[in-house]
Amino acid sequence: MMPESTQHPNNLTPNEYQELAIESAIHPALIAANFFHIEGATVYDYLFISKDLPRTNPGRISSGFLRRYQHAELGGWWVSGLDPYKNWERMEWGRFKPTHPRIDSKGRFIKYESPPKIPNRVTYFDVPDCIWDKVAKRYGIKRYNSPLALRLRDRSRPLNFWEWVLAHPEIPIILCEGEKKAAALLSLGFVAIALPGIWNGRVGKKDFDARLHPDLMPLAQPGRKIQILFDHETKPKTRWAVFQATIRTGKALEAVKCQCEVILLPGPEKGVDDFASARRMDADFLLTAIIDDAKSLDDYRRSFFISNRGLSKKYKPHVRVHARYLSDAIKLPLSGLVVLSSDMGTGKTELLRKWRKENPNVKFLNNGHRVNLLKNLSERLETDMYSELSYGDLAKAKALSITIDSLHKLNTEALEYGCVFIDEACQYLTHLLHSKTCREYRAQILEVLEYIVYNAQLVVIADAHMDDLTVDFFLAMRPQGEEPLIFVNDWRNGERIIHWYEGKDSSTLVAQISASLMTGQKIMVVADSKKFIKKLEKSLLMSMRVEVASSSSSASLALLS
Repeated sequence: MMPESTQHPNNLTPNEYQELAIESAIHPALIAANFFHIEGATVYDYLFISKDLPRTNPGRISSGFLRRYQHAELGGWWVSGLDPYKNWERMEWGRFKPTHPRIDSKGRFIKYESPPKIPNRVTYFDVPDCIWDKVAKRYGIKRYNSPLALRLRDRSRPLNFWEWVLAHPEIPIILCEGEKKAAALLSLGFVAIALPGIWNGRVGKKDFDARLHPDLMPLAQPGRKIQILFDHETKPKTRWAVFQATIRTGKALEAVKCQCEVILLPGPEKGVDDFASARRMDADFLLTAIIDDAKSLDDYRRSFFISNRGLSKKYKPHVRVHARYLSDAIKLPLSGLVVLSSDMGTGKTELLRKWRKENPNVKFLNNGHRVNLLKNLSERLETDMYSELSYGDLAKAKALSITIDSLHKLNTEALEYGCVFIDEACQYLTHLLHSKTCREYRAQILEVLEYIVYNAQLVVIADAHMDDLTVDFFLAMRPQGEEPLIFVNDWRNGERIIHWYEGKDSSTLVAQISASLMTGQKIMVVADSKKFIKKLEKSLLMSMRVEVASSSSSASLALLS
């Protein structure tokens, strides 16, 4: 806590200074240059700057409007930055944090007030020399502060911090939500600009006239790296809003040829100011590592959907178990849509094999997207492979395994099955909707799939990372009113040791693989070259299962045992 007798700059109260300096880790010099306490009628001089405010005939602000902001007279702190369009003079627009906030119509506190009836601006802080030096040191740029250089500088108009940043496009700029967060970053020597909200880095409507906020344009130079750092959120709805705002802001940055990256806080602290305050002495080191690990916009988009896999509260499990093998813990019904959310290697296929033995006369379809997986399942589930059957034999098959790519080839008369099993259902759906191999016949495949899923007595979809979207997709194909039966297995397989190798010398890698194989271990090798996998196969004098992870030959894996 700050001593009560301490005199704080700009009439800031002890609680306000504590919030800024201690709880948000803002440098005292930045506080002194940018944050002010205001109260009483003076507050209206700061907030009521728009000419569009409702007024009475004498020109006074309407009484209803004054009542809405009456709480502001009790005081709070005000922050405003510099205006890039007015020679970096103090901006009239700013933000006010009242000591006693008002409550909106939904019962929520409005923590910050911006001048009403006027477009939001962004905040370029007035950066003092001590912070400027921190930034220059971080990015290895020399500032000339000798007595002679200072005297020469005084004879002309002094260079502004932001003009200096403009002259150094190699310095990355961080956009964050809120002035305290930007000030905390500046205090550590990162260049940061404050947005009043996650949506305020861009203006216009989506897919119509969306573009970068005009205040950001002066520093949005082609090639400049601009990084987006928003809060660490845990609520799904808020996380989705942050994701959308990040993507749209990023697209607006890329439209003006900036390089956009996204910085992700690890939590549990929500904002970067909270993170810096909690870490204190380690904040510089930790944030440097986090910022260096920023993702490209495309990587962020992909990682968001991967991290959001899993079933939400929308699909609560009917049965939840913690079992090494599902086949020992649950029993499948004879009808309905069954969802199996269980880790790899927990007996999902064995559960279906057991069901098949109990119901040998039920016509069975095993449908998948990977040929190797399908062949393996075909052997374990004792089904025929579509690719190995003649037309005459196909009509007689009671149990069939077929890839999604070939589904449209099935005869209409053979489309009714008592049980349909789809493993790796999430990847199956992605392949169905996006794969080039399904492009030509995608409409026919979807038509056949819908018919099969609708008419099957039992449909079982399984995945280690089952998600809402996949359940939604298959549920929409089932008879109206049917509810899915959800089985969730909380068992997780043990951790695996991962060895990472770089460089052209692969001798150590081959030796490690050979040693592991000699002890009877199963090995998976992932490489960015199919040529290397083939070379490895030859050097080990053994056969292995090779799978290509993409349509190109640049990513492959080998399974050895």
